[in-house]
Amino acid sequence: MHPDVAKAFEEDLISRNAARELACVKPERQAEIVREMRRNGDYSLKFIRAQILKTDPQDRLPGALKRMAWTKDAVRQKELVESLREAEQQHDLYTGLYRQYTTDLLRMVPCVRAILTNPRLAEYLNKHHPSVLRDLNGIILEPVSD
Repeated sequence: MHPDVAKAFEEDLISRNAARELACVKPERQAEIVREMRRNGDYSLKFIRAQILKTDPQDRLPGALKRMAWTKDAVRQKELVESLREAEQQHDLYTGLYRQYTTDLLRMVPCVRAILTNPRLAEYLNKHHPSVLRDLNGIILEPVSD
């Protein structure tokens, strides 16, 4: 087992069965699957199985899949692959939205800074909308944390 799999198991992100399923692939691939799980926020057995099916044959351990009953069911395999495709589409959607929101915020910073540095506008906001002024100052003056 790759240390990332052991860590995910210790953190109760994956079950014993999930760890057993991951043992069907080489440790390097196990680590990749755990990263995908973290990236997608999906730690389900279904997601793991779909990732295992997606794995190149050279990254699988010899004979490991033969003992897994779910690999023999073509309908189940199709469902797993479809589930993986949906997860990838959802991830792509959220990644695109994140990029767009980040771009929009970066475009707004100069405008907000111009408002805050204009004494008349800042005074007006302070008098009529102090909570908005506090929020704008918080956005501009506070460092962003990851």
